[in-house]
Amino acid sequence: MTASQNGQATTMPATTVAQYVDQRRGVIDQVARTPYTTDANYAIGTIPQDTPPLIPGQDVELVQTNCSVCHATTFISSQPPLPGSTWHDEVYKMKEKYGATFISDETAGKIIAYLSAHYTPETRITEPTQAAEQP
Repeated sequence: MTASQNGQATTMPATTVAQYVDQRRGVIDQVARTPYTTDANYAIGTIPQDTPPLIPGQDVELVQTNCSVCHATTFISSQPPLPGSTWHDEVYKMKEKYGATFISDETAGKIIAYLSAHYTPETRITEPTQAAEQP
């Protein structure tokens, strides 16, 4: 590509395309490292559009219905596993700081129970086990 600079044609550097590294569900996407350039002309490839479903379990519909009013459930499934106390704080932050006042304390307790049952370091399954893969 060429451009005119002070009446003279100059060659523009090619656009660098960032590629996403292979991902596992439940891991926050990281852009693969690319060589450093000084031209500040970057573009990214296709952004993953996958929205992993919430893990099936008691009150999953309650979580889907209430949390998706404000944000995609990907914000839940893409978090690293968090302790139950952190999920408690997150749910109440949504209620008190971000305006999810339609969520009652009873419903908040059920949402926290669901998140604690499926998205903590002790309960989160990010990769199938070898035993589950064998017939």
